[in-house]
Amino acid sequence: PMIIRLPADISLVVGEGDCTTPVSWVAPDSQDNCAIESFSISHNSGSEFPVGTTTVEISTTDIHGNSSAASFLVTVLDEEIPVILSLPADISVSSDSDACGTTVTWIEPQSSDNCSVAELSADQINGDFYPVGITVVTYSILDASGNSDEASFAIEVTDTTAPEFTEIPLGIQINTDLGQCGASVTWNPVTAEDNCEVDTISGSHSSGMFFNTGVTTVEYQVIDIHGNQTDGWWRRLKRQAYRDTKTGRDA
Repeated sequence: PMIIRLPADISLVVGEGDCTTPVSWVAPDSQDNCAIESFSISHNSGSEFPVGTTTVEISTTDIHGNSSAASFLVTVLDEEIPVILSLPADISVSSDSDACGTTVTWIEPQSSDNCSVAELSADQINGDFYPVGITVVTYSILDASGNSDEASFAIEVTDTTAPEFTEIPLGIQINTDLGQCGASVTWNPVTAEDNCEVDTISGSHSSGMFFNTGVTTVEYQVIDIHGNQTDGWWRRLKRQAYRDTKTGRDA
């Protein structure tokens, strides 16, 4: 027997929000020089077909046991983009006081798709340590049909910790240099530390300078690489030497 009106392969796109679709075709048939005993088709025209490729099989047998078979393909395409749900909003936090960054966590987003559970992946780790600055976290979503999308949010970590002096004089009291109305004064270098990095340390006076008799306030300022600053000061006391004319002793 012969199968007649065999449909050509069919391809179509599933409707929005659907994962199956009805597919129709002109019904095939069979003919024979004697008579047809049986004719069968695996799917009827108008049946629902899922996303993917389905083979529709046809067979026929005549009254003398001769048979024929044929088939055609129904391909249902899913072109709907999966959706990333509940993507976190941008996150702004301060760094730890003892580190140049902080640990950041967020609620994981969810996925939605018309057919399958779409796979979500991120290029950053939830709960990881993030440095001072801006880090962009990008989530990618991919469904079983190869449709994909991306969405991002930003993590901004701000350094709000001011640097601290680790070495600064508490104050110096000395006598004037011999024959001078003051003295040259030296001190150990002023140092500081920061949770990130110290940028500059500057002072109103330099070690080794000449100071006049009296009280001089020496001011220092330390600034870190993010602009946080700390001011410190100490006083240099100079005492003039003189002779007490009543006792004859130096004072």
